[in-house]
Amino acid sequence: MPISIYNYAESKIPLILEMTSNTTLRNLKGSYYLDNDWQHGPNTLVVFRNGSEERFLVDEIKEFVRDYINRNPINHEYLRQKQQLYREKQRTLVELEYRDNVDINLLHEHGHVLSRPRKSGIYNSKQHRKTFDKYRCDLNDIYLKILEKYHELSIVERAHLFLHQFRFIASLYEDGPKNGHLTFLSHAQGFLSNIEARGLNSNIKINFEKKRTQLFHNNEIILRDDIIELMQEWEARWTNIAMEMNDRFSIDNYDDPEEGVGLKPQLELLKRELAPLNNEFHTDLLSLDETGELEQFLHSKKMLVFRDIVNLFYLSLPLFEQSMAEKQFYAYSVVKYYDDYFNGEVLYKI
Repeated sequence: MPISIYNYAESKIPLILEMTSNTTLRNLKGSYYLDNDWQHGPNTLVVFRNGSEERFLVDEIKEFVRDYINRNPINHEYLRQKQQLYREKQRTLVELEYRDNVDINLLHEHGHVLSRPRKSGIYNSKQHRKTFDKYRCDLNDIYLKILEKYHELSIVERAHLFLHQFRFIASLYEDGPKNGHLTFLSHAQGFLSNIEARGLNSNIKINFEKKRTQLFHNNEIILRDDIIELMQEWEARWTNIAMEMNDRFSIDNYDDPEEGVGLKPQLELLKRELAPLNNEFHTDLLSLDETGELEQFLHSKKMLVFRDIVNLFYLSLPLFEQSMAEKQFYAYSVVKYYDDYFNGEVLYKI
């Protein structure tokens, strides 16, 4: 099982960087990946490719964290407020992420280290989950390199880094970014329409646009030279992953009677979630269901591969302490980026 380190500090990144440099983890490149989570309090998970490895490291990591917490104490009032926030939000998060068997009243203390079950995720099969685990282990070292630079970046520099990544991921779609960016449009539009349908913050799109124009002048993405170099390595990794996903694609890997959610039940869930949304894109998408084209399109090789690319990319964002709203902001921003890039000649606008 993964090792979970509960950390209520304002940022988990300093502990992550010190731990991966000063424990046995530094010698285990490609054997584990890191993730951040909210269950029972803010925590960082160390997830091993070989699920039995944690028993050799849990005592060492406990000792490291104990020393780190002593050297980096946090304010008691800040800790109390942070714990109260997690108590209030945990029930909602359990429902949003379809998690089972979570005690919504349980919060672990700052600095607590334990072995716990992995985060649940909606995978189609055991093979699907194992494939994602492999890629996450393979990507972990490049993400650590990015994290070493990331905590030095300004708010604007971080924003440009993320928009660059979203822009590149859209380009990995088989038919190119002009169609690839529509996946991000679907996610951002769904987020905005869902908020509207629930009668919540009606100004969020206005706020997104105001923030976007403040951060990205003239639709330009500007990166420091050292970040450009890192992004070239990151892009090469993702290009190889996309090629491998295409080469190894098999529709059989998306159905497993013993583990995961099959494609057909997943499609029915998607249709139920999209039905209340009032926007042109999702209305047109759902209309394809009448002729059977919706299933044919969503379960095509190019769509399933690109869905996996985007979902694998999304799984990296919590490591950079990006919230759900921030993820949707960058999805919105990359849609606006490509709208401008293609001079408004796109199928849908947001």
